[in-house]
Amino acid sequence: MADDMQEDDEDAALPPRHRAWARLSLASQLRALVVLGALFAGLLLWKALGPGIDSALLWMALVVAALWWAVRQGEAQARTPLEQTVLWALRSDPRVNANLLIVRVEDGVAYLTGRQDTAEAREAAGEVAAGVTGVVQVVNQVEVLPSV
Repeated sequence: MADDMQEDDEDAALPPRHRAWARLSLASQLRALVVLGALFAGLLLWKALGPGIDSALLWMALVVAALWWAVRQGEAQARTPLEQTVLWALRSDPRVNANLLIVRVEDGVAYLTGRQDTAEAREAAGEVAAGVTGVVQVVNQVEVLPSV
């Protein structure tokens, strides 16, 4: 319990972009670094052999796309069956915008983070997650931030 509190305190001290990286599984972090390294090596080769800055911009776009793909693939594979069931239930409820949510389930406790447009949608997300068989508790940390 004390270790969990210490990890949360350490996460809170990080800037948001670093917190997102820290929450990724080690496999996703490694996959992203390998893809980044391969693309960087390709960029150096292209820059040495190819013409001008246009090729560098193309490679930068490819780096971003490859990193996004690698991280998403790793996180999709890392989801547990219970996490997938909770996500499916959230996507099935018209009151909830599941695309704005991040779901993590550990030992039957569902952690909901992200945002919703209304307090009603936030509460609905918690209710839906609590209704999934196998979820014993819901920690609803969803923020209410209306869309502009």
